[in-house]
Amino acid sequence: MIYVPAGAFEIGSAINDPMRNFAEKTLHKVTVKAYCIDRYEYGGHGHRPMTSVSWYRAKTLCERQGKRLCSEAEWEKACKGPRDYRFPYGNVFK
Repeated sequence: MIYVPAGAFEIGSAINDPMRNFAEKTLHKVTVKAYCIDRYEYGGHGHRPMTSVSWYRAKTLCERQGKRLCSEAEWEKACKGPRDYRFPYGNVFK
Protein backbone atom coordinates (compact mmCIF):
# COMPACT_ATOMS: atom_id res chain seq x y z
CA MET A 1 0.00 0.00 0.00
CA ILE A 2 1.13 3.53 -0.73
CA TYR A 3 0.19 6.48 1.46
CA VAL A 4 -1.26 9.42 -0.48
CA PRO A 5 -1.32 12.61 1.61
CA ALA A 6 -4.37 14.84 1.84
CA GLY A 7 -4.41 17.91 -0.32
CA ALA A 8 -5.86 19.93 -3.15
CA PHE A 9 -5.11 19.28 -6.82
CA GLU A 10 -6.68 19.84 -10.24
CA ILE A 11 -8.81 17.07 -11.68
CA GLY A 12 -10.12 16.77 -15.22
CA SER A 13 -8.82 18.58 -18.28
CA ALA A 14 -9.00 22.00 -19.91
CA ILE A 15 -11.76 22.46 -22.50
CA ASN A 16 -9.19 23.34 -25.19
CA ASP A 17 -7.01 20.27 -24.47
CA PRO A 18 -6.64 18.33 -27.76
CA MET A 19 -6.39 15.05 -25.80
CA ARG A 20 -9.58 15.74 -23.84
CA ASN A 21 -12.01 12.85 -23.62
CA PHE A 22 -15.60 13.89 -24.38
CA ALA A 23 -16.75 12.48 -21.03
CA GLU A 24 -13.93 14.00 -18.98
CA LYS A 25 -14.70 16.59 -16.33
CA THR A 26 -13.70 20.20 -16.90
CA LEU A 27 -10.51 21.12 -15.06
CA HIS A 28 -11.29 22.12 -11.48
CA LYS A 29 -9.68 21.96 -8.04
CA VAL A 30 -10.69 19.33 -5.48
CA THR A 31 -9.40 18.38 -2.05
CA VAL A 32 -9.11 14.80 -0.84
CA LYS A 33 -8.39 13.35 2.58
CA ALA A 34 -5.29 11.18 3.07
CA TYR A 35 -5.69 7.55 2.03
CA CYS A 36 -3.74 4.44 1.06
CA ILE A 37 -3.88 2.72 -2.33
CA ASP A 38 -2.47 -0.60 -3.49
CA ARG A 39 0.69 -0.33 -5.59
CA TYR A 40 -0.57 -2.99 -8.01
CA GLU A 41 -3.92 -3.88 -9.52
CA TYR A 42 -6.12 -6.56 -7.96
CA GLY A 43 -4.25 -9.83 -7.96
CA GLY A 44 -0.91 -8.32 -6.99
CA HIS A 45 2.52 -7.95 -8.52
CA GLY A 46 3.35 -10.53 -11.17
CA HIS A 47 -0.27 -11.42 -11.87
CA ARG A 48 -2.40 -10.30 -14.79
CA PRO A 49 -4.89 -7.60 -13.79
CA MET A 50 -8.56 -8.54 -13.97
CA THR A 51 -10.44 -6.96 -16.87
CA SER A 52 -14.09 -6.73 -17.93
CA VAL A 53 -15.24 -6.69 -14.31
CA SER A 54 -18.33 -4.73 -13.32
CA TRP A 55 -18.12 -2.03 -10.68
CA TYR A 56 -20.23 -4.22 -8.37
CA ARG A 57 -17.90 -7.21 -8.79
CA ALA A 58 -14.83 -5.02 -8.19
CA LYS A 59 -16.45 -3.58 -5.07
CA THR A 60 -17.19 -7.08 -3.75
CA LEU A 61 -13.64 -8.30 -4.43
CA CYS A 62 -12.17 -5.29 -2.60
CA GLU A 63 -14.50 -5.69 0.37
CA ARG A 64 -13.51 -9.35 0.74
CA GLN A 65 -9.96 -8.13 1.37
CA GLY A 66 -11.12 -5.47 3.85
CA LYS A 67 -10.54 -2.71 1.28
CA ARG A 68 -12.65 -0.37 -0.83
CA LEU A 69 -12.65 1.07 -4.33
CA CYS A 70 -11.14 4.53 -4.45
CA SER A 71 -13.10 7.52 -5.70
CA GLU A 72 -12.41 9.09 -9.09
CA ALA A 73 -10.57 11.97 -7.39
CA GLU A 74 -8.45 9.59 -5.28
CA TRP A 75 -7.55 7.56 -8.37
CA GLU A 76 -6.52 10.64 -10.35
CA LYS A 77 -4.47 12.06 -7.46
CA ALA A 78 -2.63 8.74 -7.05
CA CYS A 79 -1.96 8.53 -10.81
CA LYS A 80 -0.60 12.08 -10.93
CA GLY A 81 1.79 11.36 -8.09
CA PRO A 82 3.41 13.81 -5.67
CA ARG A 83 4.55 16.09 -8.50
CA ASP A 84 1.01 16.41 -9.92
CA TYR A 85 2.07 15.13 -13.37
CA ARG A 86 -0.49 14.96 -16.13
CA PHE A 87 0.39 11.30 -16.72
CA PRO A 88 1.87 8.81 -14.22
CA TYR A 89 5.29 9.15 -15.91
CA GLY A 90 5.41 12.92 -16.61
CA ASN A 91 3.63 15.77 -18.37
CA VAL A 92 4.31 14.69 -21.98
CA PHE A 93 2.28 11.88 -23.55
CA LYS A 94 4.48 8.99 -24.74
